[in-house]
Amino acid sequence: MKLAASLYDRVLAAAGAVGHQLDAQGAEVAVILGSGLATAADRLDKARAIAYAGLPCFPEPTVAGHPGRILCGQWGDKKVLIFCGRIHSYEGYPAAEIAFPVRVAATLGVQTLIVTNVAGGIEPAYAVGEIVAIRDHINMTGTSPLVGPNDERLGP
Repeated sequence: MKLAASLYDRVLAAAGAVGHQLDAQGAEVAVILGSGLATAADRLDKARAIAYAGLPCFPEPTVAGHPGRILCGQWGDKKVLIFCGRIHSYEGYPAAEIAFPVRVAATLGVQTLIVTNVAGGIEPAYAVGEIVAIRDHINMTGTSPLVGPNDERLGP
């Protein structure tokens, strides 16, 4: 599918491939892992994986530590999608592409999203590897994946 296809069509194509190739329908939770956390995906039971490059329309990371693959498996009693690696605006991607995995997960029915990052870098008192919950953020980029006309098929 060409990149010129609508965002909606691209999301449907990618979600269809993820659903089919990874048996991801019914996943309840999606986790987007940042650099250094890809090994967390090893904790999934009965995991199936595919590289972003093997999916139609899926943007691929170019930064070290972001392997660019999706896994689907069991974590306890939950079916979980794990996105190992993400893309960034400094790689040249627009905000709509950065949000692409979130839209794919939502299309597959995921209701809970967990996104990891290196938030500890903003507070010297935090120890390396310490878990920090962020409830909100200040967008200082001047960009948003919600810019432009809304496509109701993707939600409000």
